[in-house]
Amino acid sequence: MFNLTPEKAMDECLASQGVPEEERANTVARLINFLAETEKEQTSTVHKEKIQKVIQKIISLERALRSLPEKVTNAIWSSYYQMVIPRDFWLSSKEHSGLDFKGSADTEEAKEPDLSAYDFFIPLSHLLAACRKALKDKLPSKDSTRYQALAKSLEYLGHSYGFQVNKKLIIDFIAAATGKDPDTIKKQLSRLKIERTVCTKKAHW
Repeated sequence: MFNLTPEKAMDECLASQGVPEEERANTVARLINFLAETEKEQTSTVHKEKIQKVIQKIISLERALRSLPEKVTNAIWSSYYQMVIPRDFWLSSKEHSGLDFKGSADTEEAKEPDLSAYDFFIPLSHLLAACRKALKDKLPSKDSTRYQALAKSLEYLGHSYGFQVNKKLIIDFIAAATGKDPDTIKKQLSRLKIERTVCTKKAHW
């Protein structure tokens, strides 16, 4: 199997389990494309460096927004609200719209919602919190993402075509797709703590 291309190795692995030729071709093509795309992905360390850069940009943006005059901030923020929130929302309550019970607008507040410049920073604070949480959490490695996708694809086929998906078959399939030795894959699966999905959840490798 190690003398075969990943496409051929995966095809033979699936053929041995009785997967029809058309389904094999579609699955192999999709997985080869997936593997090619994820091969270009950065490592967790680089991901965290990118998150840190985003955090710095958010902080800089907050400082820039705080330096704007309040009327300018409100004008920008009002335009945003008009894009994402239907105007009827603001007309639905007397408190927000400034309408009397006859429906007539008798104040300037009826024309635009009354927004504080501070409202601008609420979404930014949520984004900042999410980024900081991502830095604390352990980001999935490239291998973890790839192996999980390969295992799920195989288990889906096993469920669809009625063949048993055991640890050895999953390891052999991942080895076929990546060109690695099965013993290496087995050790990596154990280290990465990847869970089985369809056939036996939370199974130990």
